[in-house]
Amino acid sequence: MSKTLEQPPKVKPVPKDVEKYAHSLLPSHHNLYYKRFGKSATVTCAACGQTYTGLIERPMEIEKSLVKVIDLPMHNTEGKCEKCGAPGIYKAEGRVKSFAYEKWTDFVVGQNLGDDFVFRAFSIKRKSRKNLKDEEEMTEYARIYLSKGKKAMEWWHRSYYGQEYWYEGNPSWYGECKISRNHYWPGTLKEIEKTPMLKYGDPERYDLIYYYSAFSRYPDFELVQKAGMTDLMYALLCQYGANINPRGKTIADRLRVNKDRLKELRERKGDLTYLHIFQEERKNKTRFTREQIEERLFLAKKHGPTDRKTYELILMHTNLHKLLAYIESQRKKNIYEHTYLDYIRMRQRAGYDLSNEVYLFPKDLRRRHDEMVRMLEKKRNDEYKEQMEKKWPKIREKSNKLDRKYSYKSGKYLIRPAMNAMEIVEEGRVLHHCVGSSDTYFQKHSKGTSYILFLRNAKEPEKPLATVELSSKGTVLQWYEAYDKQPDRKSIQPWLNRYMKHLQEKKKKKVG
Repeated sequence: MSKTLEQPPKVKPVPKDVEKYAHSLLPSHHNLYYKRFGKSATVTCAACGQTYTGLIERPMEIEKSLVKVIDLPMHNTEGKCEKCGAPGIYKAEGRVKSFAYEKWTDFVVGQNLGDDFVFRAFSIKRKSRKNLKDEEEMTEYARIYLSKGKKAMEWWHRSYYGQEYWYEGNPSWYGECKISRNHYWPGTLKEIEKTPMLKYGDPERYDLIYYYSAFSRYPDFELVQKAGMTDLMYALLCQYGANINPRGKTIADRLRVNKDRLKELRERKGDLTYLHIFQEERKNKTRFTREQIEERLFLAKKHGPTDRKTYELILMHTNLHKLLAYIESQRKKNIYEHTYLDYIRMRQRAGYDLSNEVYLFPKDLRRRHDEMVRMLEKKRNDEYKEQMEKKWPKIREKSNKLDRKYSYKSGKYLIRPAMNAMEIVEEGRVLHHCVGSSDTYFQKHSKGTSYILFLRNAKEPEKPLATVELSSKGTVLQWYEAYDKQPDRKSIQPWLNRYMKHLQEKKKKKVG
């Protein structure tokens, strides 16, 4: 919100027929509030405010001339006031829950201000109260001022603790005013025709405020529309995405392109991608070749910034024709762009020279892609191993002592403690569980709270089978095979029970 001012620019009085038009926007029916007692009913008309009473059953002949008979009122049915004749909807007094409620709608009045123009937003409200005459109120709450070559100026009317004031607001996104506009006063189009800067506009299916806010601001809007440059026209309507300079002396200056590109821009129906390319060309004071334009068009189609950046990297080492031919050849093998882009990004991270076409366009893309995945995964894993080894050196320092204390072999299986932090990382990676990725286990092992041991098949001592967490008292806290599962529980658990018994006996012998 900008600086608050006392009053917006002056406007003409509201035309006489506006109030009549506003009234026509509200429902024609008013409420007829009724209360029945015996054979009679009392009805209050919300249109005229008058109350009348009458019989709702046909009287005897002798009483006909003395008592008025009215229609039988029923809740939510149509009726007519016996006093003013206004149509209405019967409402039983006892069934109307709210004391007061409103019906309202918005409409816009357009007015000529000489060379300028204003759209004025009004609301018309009908306040209904039980057994009282309806009250109608028309209030102006916003204005949009249009001046040639300038941005639309927006003013809002507010009431705060009984004090009314106007303040200037900022036009909303896309240059579209935030006011509601369900209806336009019919005289608005005649007022537009009186305004020199607007009279040649052709809003077609567009909203009047939406259209004329852009039409008045951009001197070339009419030309853009007549030339069929639909993309550019929509960008001007939205006031977003075209990067226009309304103060330029010529249309080329205003569009920020070289004059000789205007014809091609018209042929392309004002395509924004071409507009941006031509604007880049003028900004850099250069002349793009057809190949350079095609490259930029190709990059513009890649919506994600990561993909665009990768394609820019590729095009630094080859041309668009070769790139498209390679992509098409891979597509025939059911290998799509995302695989290729992923491969290129991995090559870049690994530090390969992409000017070498062996790396840039591999013959067996899928195999090379998978190789890069494994290589980078190994590299990350090795770096993490080194990081953990530096962080937890005590694991290695304790290894010989723990090996003598906890290593054991019997029958089908053997068990031994981890010799260093790198072994724990590798164990977690191979068996796909959290032992190698959580600092908790490294910390416990280093402090001696619990230890990580490796269970192996005696015939394959180097192949990970299960990981065991052993307490300092010689009790197995938990153990898991790959993916935190226990498929060999029937054979491993009994063996671990014997192992814990072995540790207890060993401890007793040492004490004795």
